[in-house]
Amino acid sequence: MQDLINIEEIRDYLASEKKTYVADVRIRPSDETVMLYVSQDRISSKVHSGLASLRQLNNLKKDITQKFSRNAEVILFQNDAQKELESGFYRILNRKFDGQIISLYISFQEKSIVDGFIEVANLSEHLQIEITEHFTLVLKNAELQLGSLYWLDSPVDFPTVVALLRVIKVLQPVSIKELSVEIQKKYILVSDEWLNHKLDLLRKKGFVLRQKINNTYVLSGEALSAIPAGARRNSSDIERALALGRKKW
Repeated sequence: MQDLINIEEIRDYLASEKKTYVADVRIRPSDETVMLYVSQDRISSKVHSGLASLRQLNNLKKDITQKFSRNAEVILFQNDAQKELESGFYRILNRKFDGQIISLYISFQEKSIVDGFIEVANLSEHLQIEITEHFTLVLKNAELQLGSLYWLDSPVDFPTVVALLRVIKVLQPVSIKELSVEIQKKYILVSDEWLNHKLDLLRKKGFVLRQKINNTYVLSGEALSAIPAGARRNSSDIERALALGRKKW
């Protein structure tokens, strides 16, 4: 279940649609957001072969989200040195903030204005202010200016896709309320909105089915075959048998 999204499928799709202005595709590991790298010299106000307008890029983000059920972001870069720049900023921020920066991506609005996509462990308002101030200073020293910062909290406080599917397997058919109660026993930050969004993505991907009669969720055959099973005490099959026993009581 680790490759719910296949980067080669995305690259093949971009090639088939002749999106040659996309230089690279990366997947942010924590939430599988698709990061589309486009060189600034491929941006044009008019439509030309091999070039893209900002409107086309926004439409591409929507297309990727719809087709692959994943959020997409466009990273505008100036040259191949940008990834080295990202790595350098990442190391600088982690030295300052004791390794709390999970990931960092930068995108150039203009020649010297940089947007940042930052993923932080245990993100708080105070930490967000401190990182913003320090990152602004780091960019200034590099003769760059901070545009916008987009924040993503650490994924350690949220269940992985596999963990979520496993709970659904144990409890199915399960309502979103029942699922929320069970998930929050271990992941207290999970909200109903977050769970709704995840279930919608899993349904579009074909791993979860929603039963309209009673608004409950069950796994598809594909998902069932991917979730570990067996006779071990901690297997999902044993957990499901115990859960069914509790329901009967």
